[in-house]
Amino acid sequence: MRQGLADGRVLAALRDGGFAALVCDAEARERLCRQWTGDREGVAVLDADGAVYAARRGALTPAGLAAFLRACVRAREPLAAARAAAAGPAAGPDERLALGAIYLELGCRAAAEPLLLDAAMAGAAGARHLLARLFVAAADVQAARRWLQHAPRTPDALVTEGLVLRQERRFEAAAAVLERALATDQLGRDRQLALLCLGLVQRELGQHERAAVLLAALVREGTGSTFEAEAQQALERWRGAGRGP
Repeated sequence: MRQGLADGRVLAALRDGGFAALVCDAEARERLCRQWTGDREGVAVLDADGAVYAARRGALTPAGLAAFLRACVRAREPLAAARAAAAGPAAGPDERLALGAIYLELGCRAAAEPLLLDAAMAGAAGARHLLARLFVAAADVQAARRWLQHAPRTPDALVTEGLVLRQERRFEAAAAVLERALATDQLGRDRQLALLCLGLVQRELGQHERAAVLLAALVREGTGSTFEAEAQQALERWRGAGRGP
């Protein structure tokens, strides 16, 4: 991934976001890398005070890295507002939920978990499915299931259930739940996540053409999201392996 830092798309995202890029040697700083990203390899984005507010584990393609950096820039203002609200004198579970949701979307699980736990324990029902989503990302399906079973059955929670079912390799059930979530037409930011996951699940079910159509349509939306970058990466990987349209 180090070579990807020289890619024009990444350089443009770094420049436009006012980022300073540093490479951390995972061999010499493995503990720090794991603390920041959850893995020996990945990307962490720090704020002006040196606190991590966004992270992606594992290797990213140049397109994926550029999309992630631009997502971090777009999140700066809402993150600052949510931080201020959560630190304010009238802060309650809803404010902690809002801040935790932003951290989770940015991949900063270490910051998201205590906020979402606090919000859930204080009665913010929306925090429960987000905690399930957090534990899916940590590959802890049992914990994800425990939180999901107490979450209201909202369209967003259906997307989370689809993620859990995919992690459990129950692909037919995952596809059905994701289709149901999309059919509600009530998904906001989770719509692209649901489309990405559905495409990947269809691939696992052997529906190669259907999977390619879904992910290609997602890429064509052209919003510059990380989901579109992940869809493009999957399509290129399938083509490179000679296993799909």
